[in-house]
Amino acid sequence: MKDIYSSDKPVTEQENDLFQRYFFSKRIAETIMRRESSDGLVIGLYGAWGEGKSTVLNFLEKELKTDDIIVVRFNPWSFSYEENILTNFYHTLATALEQKLSKNIEKIGKIFGDFGSLASVAGLDLTRFGETLSKVEPGDLKKRINKFIEDSGKKLVIIIDDIDRLDKSEIFSLIKLVKVNADFINTYYILSFDNNMVASAISDRFGDGTKQSGEHFLEKIVQVPLSLPKAQQSDLRTFTLSQIEDVINSNIVELSKDEIQNLVYFFDSAILHKIDTPRAAIRYANSISFSLPLLINEVNYVDLLLIEAVKIFYPDLYAFIREKSNFFFDSYDSTYNRNINREEIKKRFLEQIANAAHIKPDEQSNVLNLLIFLFPRLNELLNNSFNMQFGETVVREKKIGAYQYFKRYFAYTVLKGEISDISFDEFFKNLQNLERHQIVLILNQLKNDSSVDVLLAKLSAYESKLDKSHALKLVEALTVFAIDLPAENKDFLTSFMMNSKVRLAYMIKRILTKIQDENILNVYQNLISSSTNYDFAFELFRSLHANDDEKALISEKERMQLLTIIREKMLIESGDVPLFSHFDNHMSTIFEHWHNENPIKFATYIRTNVKDLESLRSFVKSIAPTITSSSRPEPYKSSINKDNYEWLTKFVDVKYINGLIKKYDSEIEKYENAFNDRFDIPTDDQRLRQLEHWYLESLKNENNSDEGNSNS
Repeated sequence: MKDIYSSDKPVTEQENDLFQRYFFSKRIAETIMRRESSDGLVIGLYGAWGEGKSTVLNFLEKELKTDDIIVVRFNPWSFSYEENILTNFYHTLATALEQKLSKNIEKIGKIFGDFGSLASVAGLDLTRFGETLSKVEPGDLKKRINKFIEDSGKKLVIIIDDIDRLDKSEIFSLIKLVKVNADFINTYYILSFDNNMVASAISDRFGDGTKQSGEHFLEKIVQVPLSLPKAQQSDLRTFTLSQIEDVINSNIVELSKDEIQNLVYFFDSAILHKIDTPRAAIRYANSISFSLPLLINEVNYVDLLLIEAVKIFYPDLYAFIREKSNFFFDSYDSTYNRNINREEIKKRFLEQIANAAHIKPDEQSNVLNLLIFLFPRLNELLNNSFNMQFGETVVREKKIGAYQYFKRYFAYTVLKGEISDISFDEFFKNLQNLERHQIVLILNQLKNDSSVDVLLAKLSAYESKLDKSHALKLVEALTVFAIDLPAENKDFLTSFMMNSKVRLAYMIKRILTKIQDENILNVYQNLISSSTNYDFAFELFRSLHANDDEKALISEKERMQLLTIIREKMLIESGDVPLFSHFDNHMSTIFEHWHNENPIKFATYIRTNVKDLESLRSFVKSIAPTITSSSRPEPYKSSINKDNYEWLTKFVDVKYINGLIKKYDSEIEKYENAFNDRFDIPTDDQRLRQLEHWYLESLKNENNSDEGNSNS
């Protein structure tokens, strides 16, 4: 990759003038050349850092290079002491005059040699020259130099640049030097500086300490103040976009038409007005020249270009985003948190944007639009707009608004715990050449290097890139990969979110949805038959339930066939142990389906296997709902409530179950309140007493109903 960093050097050639500086410079030069008065003149070229003052001086010097004009460039920036500035000014002047007027070397050497023990300009001892200069006004040195310039018949133009880079004492020395020597005949001083900065610097030396006093003093020195014309925003826009284009092309990055439109739109609306000088544009170009090569194929390029613009032009906002990331990733949907006060959070966010991030009122609207583009979650907060699919989109597009990618934009590298998109691209590219066990091995390695969440998010982002052969191979590997996924510890709120197995099951469904000519039922039969993780097998089954707004991958009858496969596998694995004793979960689904499929066989299985107190306890526990609560985020078997009991009556002979409870009544613990499970997980005996309670309640209701019918 070629070097694309800009050194910020001033322009010297007219063809490189992008900001209409050349003709401004030419007009100054023409004024000097045409001026007939021999009186000295001090011209001030005013402009902020980076506006192009040095470029104007380059153009000006070029225009002034005639036989009638001697141009002297004096840059005092490298001198540290007052004596050095004064001494080197005269040394620079003498050297320039000798070079231009070589036949008068002896004469000018004598002029300077008579002062400060100077022998000749070339090799002069300048150590005491500063002392001499302090005694010049109105001494012979100034008169004799003045006479020398007059005799030459030429105009002398002394250009002094970078005055505003000096410290206060050095600026004072330089201003004093110009003041003392401003009336040389046919001599023009062109002083280039930021007048606000210099006025503030000299205010305490030439006035009452206020900036205004400094300005008044400058007015006495500078006869012709010229403010550098502001670069046109259209020129700055063209220049900056060309810099961006150079960086993009140098890194062989391709942007789509939509990406380019987004970049230009947000650049124009939120960034362009902050670029007031060419130097500001170059600072930005250098920033992206550094960051883009480091993150090739690892981030969203448009987001990177925009967040780097925020770093350069809104540094406080950049720090705010980095340090207050919760604003940009928290969910503002009250579905899971009804206590959320969105309006209060919105108010606090806008206050911090204005105060901590220093966004001005007239910038706020465009900046907020930019932030919403970068962080779509903000749309929930600012506009009450909710999009459940945006999470998948931001991950797939590697946006800064995806928490998996956020830190990468600030660290300029793939951090530990993340997955490199380059390595992931390589994995997908080689997918067709890998065996299933190799794919599983890689998936486990990626999971161990990062996390299940990071891996699944990365897989989701790559779904659209799969063709048919890759899709089938990957879903088979994912089914094996799911076997060893650990149970996830979640807090109360996140327990309502999809766990990894659920996400994997729906991912497989999305992948297979795109394969139109494949026997999907056959694929799922193979996946479920090969899976030894029943939790995942059930998630595969559940994921195939079609919502009203989507087309079913398979029919409901075919879906039930999958459940039969799961049940038969479970029966084989449980062996002589009752199914409900061997497997704690999913029994309600299994029992209901089994009853619907073959009620006699199911009833026989229950009577055969629920026959003693141990099996009775296991059976009733298996039909209890598995829940989590704020006090117990870990899933646990809860109580037998009325709904559970009424569901049970549809598939099981509850009279038979209650008969067993009565049979073992003396061995079953008694409770004053069998439903007191607020703090403690109910025991197996509590559940038996709960079921007994609902059975007796149902008998009581039946008797009341019979009595009512008799009375009527």
